[in-house]
Amino acid sequence: AIQAGMNSVLIHGDVDVMNFSISGGSNPWSDNDRRKLDLVDAGVVVCASAGNTSASIPNPVGNVGHRGPWVFTVAASTKDSDILAGFSLRGPISGNLRNLTKPDVTGPGVSIYAAVPGAYGSMNGTSMSTPHLTGSAALLRKLFPSWSPPEVKSALMMTGFNGGHKENGTTPWDPDDVGTGRVDLTKAALAGLV
Repeated sequence: AIQAGMNSVLIHGDVDVMNFSISGGSNPWSDNDRRKLDLVDAGVVVCASAGNTSASIPNPVGNVGHRGPWVFTVAASTKDSDILAGFSLRGPISGNLRNLTKPDVTGPGVSIYAAVPGAYGSMNGTSMSTPHLTGSAALLRKLFPSWSPPEVKSALMMTGFNGGHKENGTTPWDPDDVGTGRVDLTKAALAGLV
């Protein structure tokens, strides 16, 4: 079903951005992540969840998903006190991809008002932060329709806020936690270069 959904985006064309609020594995050459490379080659900005801690992944460090450099990988943080969410998966990445920093950015993913079965409620997760980046990318695509997916990604990364803290609230976050920082849409459209 996931492959069919991504194939549908390719077949229908005229798509600027795609939200992928599903965590990914550690191999960027898997079929799912290679399909995301096809999407980026077709002009689609692909925003994907960095992933959350769980029973099978209790430690967030070193377990970030969606490691392909073509994917815009999103961590989760608070929306106004700039604290990294303790559940948000992060780097550093080991193995043959260890020179790659992931996630790329963070977005609001804590206490987000969202649809739940039959109602609305407060949700947490990188599945909440990723749509914020997808919407940000869509707005930039509208302002700059000639920009490629890497140019949109670059503008959002280069203008991110980088003064937040780890989940303890005192230690400054670092690139392994949040990439270049929290998305700041008030600055992204003013990026001096990409």
